Amino acid sequence: MERLSKASSRWIDKVVGALAVGLLVFSWFACYLWIMALTEGWGAPWDIAPIRPPVGHWQRTLNDFFESGVGMYLPTVVFLAVSVVSWVRTVIQTRDVRTTSLVFGATNLIALLALMIIAIPIQRFLIRTPAHLTPEDWSYWGDFRREWPLSLIALMLFIGLFLIQPVVVRRLTETEKAEVSTSSQY
Repeated sequence: MERLSKASSRWIDKVVGALAVGLLVFSWFACYLWIMALTEGWGAPWDIAPIRPPVGHWQRTLNDFFESGVGMYLPTVVFLAVSVVSWVRTVIQTRDVRTTSLVFGATNLIALLALMIIAIPIQRFLIRTPAHLTPEDWSYWGDFRREWPLSLIALMLFIGLFLIQPVVVRRLTETEKAEVSTSSQY
């Protein structure tokens, strides 16, 4: 009977571990999609506009960089690379794939939701077209001077996410180890 209990316990641990890794992969995919959308909207605001800033203007150069090629993928690749490296380092330090994957996956999705909740109302306020502009003026369609706070908010949120994730995992694994050691004493 005890053997059956241990076998079912191991099976449950494996299923929970697989679900945690699945949550992590899903969160990375969701972050990939959302950051690609943000890059499209904030980094290349004139990609579908009928008029653009003049060639050589710094805003046109920035728009063209993020509209295609390396620039289109750069923010997403940086986010995913930092997240994966942080996850691997944390797994190596704690030797707990399940808890690390669960925390990273859940916090990625929470940060993504927070960014949506924060960014959408701010974007509506900041990107609102000034009354003196007409559709013939390229600033009507976008202006990085109106959009930089959104990029700063996203950057601060992601930096905070990357700093908090390993700390949360370490605290949870230390708590689990302390609980296991005290329960084994009794």
